[in-house]
Amino acid sequence: MEGFGEVKLIAIDTLSTDKTTHQHGIAWHVNGRLVGECSWKGTGMDHLIDGRRIEAKRFIFIVLADILNSEKNIHPDWSGFKSNSDEFQSVNEVVLNKVKDFVLDISKEKRKETFYDIKSQNNQTLKRIGLIGQTKWNSFITQVQEECPSINETELAKLGTILANLEESQSQFSLIHALYELDPNQLDNLNEILEEWNVDLAKIVLDELQFRLKLLEQLKIKVLSKDTDEVQELQPLFKKGLWIFGPEYETIEYTSNQGMTSVIQNLYGGIEKGSRKRPDFAILSDSTVGLYSYPKYDDEGGEIGVDRLTIVELKKARCSP
Repeated sequence: MEGFGEVKLIAIDTLSTDKTTHQHGIAWHVNGRLVGECSWKGTGMDHLIDGRRIEAKRFIFIVLADILNSEKNIHPDWSGFKSNSDEFQSVNEVVLNKVKDFVLDISKEKRKETFYDIKSQNNQTLKRIGLIGQTKWNSFITQVQEECPSINETELAKLGTILANLEESQSQFSLIHALYELDPNQLDNLNEILEEWNVDLAKIVLDELQFRLKLLEQLKIKVLSKDTDEVQELQPLFKKGLWIFGPEYETIEYTSNQGMTSVIQNLYGGIEKGSRKRPDFAILSDSTVGLYSYPKYDDEGGEIGVDRLTIVELKKARCSP
């Protein structure tokens, strides 16, 4: 190694896959003596190899690094290297990169086979996203295979489908950016939500919540402003917000702010035109006028009074005298 000296890396293929990773991994030797133990733990290779992979149970990498023979690098009991040793960290980085290249090389054909299987599953979607989209998809899947080889083929296939759909969607990869901003607890909470709600239903509920919050904000501004037009601005807002008084009011048929022409033509079926005045009440010949409320009942079903009566006098804010 440039600036340090010679380091040898020996890869031993046991030609069989053991049941566990015991005695497999990276073994560091200094002056013929083992430093620590042969293991994948603490090597920084967790993202590359774990106990589920064939490579983890098949290969042993021996590092002959006599250049690290120093008290500043090795613990007195030879249980491992000191974490604050800059010399070891530099050598370790080079060694791990070589091990990574070796593992990726021997798994190249398997990765290629998996890649084409996943691509075949998403063939129709990939055709629709065009050449640029396909290039980005190919690059991303290849990178995931190299950087996260512990991901199994089923999970990678699902990721490939999601990625192809995102490329085809209008929002494209903004979803990935949003997920990137979430911490692990938030991701777990999102997963719980999606287990109980499908996306379409969640969107309906959230859209309605957003609409109602905006309506409340508009009402807050309008009712406190002396410049608000009672008929043109306040009444339409209250027409959309009857739920403010309770869920039962959402079922009430309510109309307001209708001029005489609209009343004559729409309610009475006439063709005449009326004045621009707005009537407080329009009564048909076969109609009755009354005050309606929800009755209240006792435990035995007897009516005992009024359960809910709401009277609203809608006026805009006035200036102080």
